[in-house]
Amino acid sequence: MAGTCKACKDGDSRACGECGNTQTCSGGNWQACGSCCPVTVKDGWTTDLGVGPWGWAQGDPTVDTTNKQLILSFDDIAQRNPNYSGGYVVSFYVNMPGAPFVAHLDVSGFTNPTFPAFRRVSQSTPMTIGGMRYGGSWGSFGTWNGQQSAGGSAHVTIYVKANTAIAALATSTGFSAQSGWVTLVNGGGATGSLGLVGTNDSDLASSDKTAAIGPMSGCAGLSDGQVDALYTAKKEY
Repeated sequence: MAGTCKACKDGDSRACGECGNTQTCSGGNWQACGSCCPVTVKDGWTTDLGVGPWGWAQGDPTVDTTNKQLILSFDDIAQRNPNYSGGYVVSFYVNMPGAPFVAHLDVSGFTNPTFPAFRRVSQSTPMTIGGMRYGGSWGSFGTWNGQQSAGGSAHVTIYVKANTAIAALATSTGFSAQSGWVTLVNGGGATGSLGLVGTNDSDLASSDKTAAIGPMSGCAGLSDGQVDALYTAKKEY
């Protein structure tokens, strides 16, 4: 009588899943691949700032709970506290219906000259990607250096290795740009809380213009290796 065909040899292991997990052979079959998302992120902008993990830090950022978006105006800062645990990968839409305006990310306590940033010079031109920090000047972030999206919005994903490095991906119709990894420079006492900022540079933004940030979804509690694998795979949520 013919023997049973086994898929693998007991005790063997192999990489599996998009974030480089491992699965082991048992009983002649590969066991299920481990979860690639230890902690699910779903910040849906369904409550006012200060009610959930996102709070007011400066200015007058507001949440449009009807359309589920954070509205950033000139000199606004919203910050997540507590921040996501471990390494994390989070996606969201950035929409700039009016111009000129600049919005950018921030990771508190770090002294990097720039973080991922988004700029629209006029309503007749697309949104561009680059780098900026609060009180600083428009510039580059990694290889983001003024590339234009397909319109006034982009789908953005950020990848953070447990307060050691950050990278970003921006996509829109026919457009995709990764920033490459940028080391987070610790200025001492860094907390690493993620912030969303409306610039305070009056040369780049009008006080009556805004940016809308869509629901934020992704995964946290990741190892550096898992974050790196998701970046390499251009994983978006």
